[in-house]
Amino acid sequence: MSIGRSTPQAATMFRLGWRGDATHFERRIASAMIALATAAMVLSTGFLGIICATFQERLETDHSRIADGWFSGEDATAEGARWRIVADAVEDRWVDVIIVVPEESTPLPPGLEAWPEPGTVVLSPALAAHPDGAIIAERYGVLSQQQVQGDGLVSPQERIAYVRPSAATEQQTFGYSVSSFGMPSPVELTSEGLTGGPARQRGIWNITIGFTLGVIAPALLFMAIASRTASARRDQRRQMLHILGAGRREDLAFLLGVFAVPFTAGITSAGAVITALMVFDLYIPIGRYTIQSADLRAHLLWVIGAVLLGASIAAAMLLGLNQLRRHRGTRPRSSQRPDKLRQMLPLPLAAVAMIIAWLNTGRWELSALRLFVTYGGIAAVAICLPGFIGIITSLAARALAAWGQRYGSVSALVAGRLMMADPGAVRRLSAGMALVIILVAHLMTLGTMTTSAFREAAALRDRFGDSLLVLDTSRSGDEAPQLVDDALSGNGDVIAVMTQYGNSPSDPVRATVTGSCDALRALGLPCTDGPLETSDRVDDDRGRWMLGGIDEVQIAVGSAWDISPDGEAPAIYAVSLDGEDLPREEIAIELSQQVLPRPELSNIGEEWLLGYWTGYDSFYRWHPLIAVVATVLLALAISGVVLGDSDGASDRLGVLSMWAPGPGLSLGVAVGRVLIPLLAAIVTGGVTAFATTFPYTLPPFNGFLPPGYFLATSVLPVLAALVMAAIAALAQHRALRRWRPGASSA
Repeated sequence: MSIGRSTPQAATMFRLGWRGDATHFERRIASAMIALATAAMVLSTGFLGIICATFQERLETDHSRIADGWFSGEDATAEGARWRIVADAVEDRWVDVIIVVPEESTPLPPGLEAWPEPGTVVLSPALAAHPDGAIIAERYGVLSQQQVQGDGLVSPQERIAYVRPSAATEQQTFGYSVSSFGMPSPVELTSEGLTGGPARQRGIWNITIGFTLGVIAPALLFMAIASRTASARRDQRRQMLHILGAGRREDLAFLLGVFAVPFTAGITSAGAVITALMVFDLYIPIGRYTIQSADLRAHLLWVIGAVLLGASIAAAMLLGLNQLRRHRGTRPRSSQRPDKLRQMLPLPLAAVAMIIAWLNTGRWELSALRLFVTYGGIAAVAICLPGFIGIITSLAARALAAWGQRYGSVSALVAGRLMMADPGAVRRLSAGMALVIILVAHLMTLGTMTTSAFREAAALRDRFGDSLLVLDTSRSGDEAPQLVDDALSGNGDVIAVMTQYGNSPSDPVRATVTGSCDALRALGLPCTDGPLETSDRVDDDRGRWMLGGIDEVQIAVGSAWDISPDGEAPAIYAVSLDGEDLPREEIAIELSQQVLPRPELSNIGEEWLLGYWTGYDSFYRWHPLIAVVATVLLALAISGVVLGDSDGASDRLGVLSMWAPGPGLSLGVAVGRVLIPLLAAIVTGGVTAFATTFPYTLPPFNGFLPPGYFLATSVLPVLAALVMAAIAALAQHRALRRWRPGASSA
């Protein structure tokens, strides 16, 4: 008797999916994986919304504290109410100093409860709590008891200071007129930061692309694998229901019943985390960054939209990846194509191509092309991993089956045959582990590289210290040169180098060096007007560096301040007369008490070092955290493969367990199906990771393999493989117990 296709009702199918196999170990494992994957998917997209919300609010706070005169394009003035921001630094870390000269009617900027008293310095809480704050306060005046409040800071970690000059310095303070604060036009997410932390943060596209590659992509992979965890039994039941007359509507209702509880649990747990972030601030120590709840509440719709996007992606993957193939069985089929050794070639070729391409990026230090080569190479290697590992595991499977047949080992024979019968699952498992190792290795090593500019700058600072300082008086008024001379009196003098380049690369480079006899002699140069002959010997190391790459040198005895350049301004240096370090901090304090902004003094290479550490703080500092998140997500995905494959094989092994009722069968199969492929993946991934990261340690990249590199790429993966094999053995053994006489079928 045939059964009509309309017999099963959608509500009945939903209840069947809801309650069917509810007590089975595999069903509980699958539900747990789906719940975790859904939570990871929703949290990953939710955090993408949080990033955008935080970024937007940082920009709005940044623009809200800038004086209107700064946007007007007017020149700086020493009259009326005025405002100016200057970038100072302590120990290779920026400190933004905002100089204010208010009048009675001048409104307060965000973050200040009252205008500072003349000659006082107001610090942000983070700067006040750090020793650098005391240095800044001493440079510019006296520390105020007031602190910058949260509404004037883009984050609690921001290092800014408000300085009000003393009455004696006020007439020599240059700034932009101020009658209000805030940018006249709307702030967009793609806008650039202007002051403080936003001025040095990466653009929104850099951040979102990096987050997508490091977090969302592993979450998608985890979601895809969780959707099919322990699916063999479910697919068989759906095929049977289809035979009994269930149509697409009933099949969808069945799937909704199966996934309703874990999907809802995942969304609820992720929603609870996002909701908590709306109420409480979250400090991330590794990035030295605080996610502020107020920022998220200000852009609530963005965060909700991102959460809904993650939930939609999770639902679409759950349903889309579980479409029933109505004209095909659910039993794994052995590959009909014989394995060929030449299928192993793409992986080494991709690795070699990546290495060669990377070694040719030495001249692309500041180019995004290097990132494309890096991530493109990793992607190419990832694509080639399954084929390479598949051949290795196929050879291992044949050897294992042959060994089991020869020596009478049922578990070895069965494990080898199962590996050959279901190569897709083996490849997914192995490729996932190898990809984890390669990603972790690259993320650990990328942050150790330095640029040639950084290395040269560090070498120059070690070489010269504060005996040669770069001077910039362009923002400090006409009296600045005299103030600098007075501050240097007895310790150093000023010298100017005017460099002229020809119209073509073949033209000689000419330079005129102007300074007093004391300054010239301190640099090993003659105290005579005229050309420097090639036979003249420059005794001082500073002088040799200053004239490096110059073909024709003209010496001019006189004041370095009297040069009137036709084009670019000359480079001005403060030179220590005895070759010892100049008292830079004392000079900075003296100048700050007389004119603001004070003339800038920096040692050779300092700006390059500041730029490097800024990039490290805004980008490379996050790499370990991304590596941990990606590793956890991919490890969970691998666990899903292990547990799902154990469920799919249990029924096929059930009859055999009647002749091998002990744990030996489960352990042997787990070793063959899980441990051997994982060990093959660890060896492959470890070798590939080392081969593709070792070029980072070569000149001109000069990175290094960080501490814990081999622990993360070899020891920990082996321990993880052993744990996964043990889990698989336990799950397999528990599933096989159902086949024994007297065991429950539940």
